[in-house]
Amino acid sequence: MNTEYFFFALTPTKSGLAFIYTKSFTIDYDDASDLANQQTDYENQFRAFNGNPAHYNAQWSIGYANKTTADTDRTSEITALQNAGNTVETPDFP
Repeated sequence: MNTEYFFFALTPTKSGLAFIYTKSFTIDYDDASDLANQQTDYENQFRAFNGNPAHYNAQWSIGYANKTTADTDRTSEITALQNAGNTVETPDFP
């Protein structure tokens, strides 16, 4: 069993739309296929939670060994987007 921390974003394909980020979270998986299936399920749930927004692509972070590093990279990524003038939303997704 492998355990890694990830964050996920819906990135807009049209200008003027917000970037939508999850919190960092843990995925426990057996192999690459299991990881891919869990990521697909998570992505579908996150899209549904946000009303299945049109004009967005999925963007997964790399897997991190610890939550602190995942949180730090997520915060850095969001800050860079905001500093570039982009809108970023972080809904309270379970």
